[in-house]
Amino acid sequence: MPNLKWQKFEQSGIAKQNFHWLKKIILAFLAGVFVAMGYVAMIMIVGNDTGSSTLGLTKFFGSVIFCVGILMCMFVGACLFTANCSIYAGVLTKKCSRKVFYMDLLYTFIGNYLGSLFMACMIYGIGLLDSEGTANLVRQISTTKIELAWWKTFLSAVITNFLVVGCVISLSIFENKVVGFLTTLVMITAFAICSYQHVVANMFITTIGGFYGIFDGNWGLLGKMFYQCILMSLLGNFVGGVFLTYCYYLVWNKLNVTTTIKGA
Repeated sequence: MPNLKWQKFEQSGIAKQNFHWLKKIILAFLAGVFVAMGYVAMIMIVGNDTGSSTLGLTKFFGSVIFCVGILMCMFVGACLFTANCSIYAGVLTKKCSRKVFYMDLLYTFIGNYLGSLFMACMIYGIGLLDSEGTANLVRQISTTKIELAWWKTFLSAVITNFLVVGCVISLSIFENKVVGFLTTLVMITAFAICSYQHVVANMFITTIGGFYGIFDGNWGLLGKMFYQCILMSLLGNFVGGVFLTYCYYLVWNKLNVTTTIKGA
């Protein structure tokens, strides 16, 4: 008999498979917007702190604020590429076809990118990050992410989706939503502090980094952005999400048996 926890986790993903393609793109667009909002808030906190003695504490609070974007996605039903990798649970139990799963991820990726691009244009347009500290931080973060070796980006992205899909599992199995919220908060804060690679966050920061001049006179960096940063974080997030989902499929579904020790 399937584990109750698995059924709850599986259903949280299967519920999305029947969405109209336009609905998926709109919800994914909103997710891109929400993640960008969290990223901007973090940059505003960290970029405006000029004191080296408080930088560690500032980074911690900035990481907590970054969670706002991910939490909004999960609590208001927006579609985030990383979280939607958990729909693979339905594929494993043949309640969702592989075609539907891959098309869902494609629509989600498109919507996430459009939302990230929209917010990058909006934030740059209003000049919210124009101060020296925040503009320099944008350029520093975006350049660092693009220049990171492709395999490091990939492995970091795998770890990212261990955390994000872990949040999906927490929110689906905990009856107490406060517990689910706190668990999610801790996991996403850990991800942000460690600067793991999240494809949607990378979409936003590299795009707005371009607006702040990181590609000026260095168009080779633009190619690296798509290959080393976006593509590798996309693949890493996918592998991490699918792998963790499969692990829980084994633990909660295939290996959901108990043994009795004779003589005990």
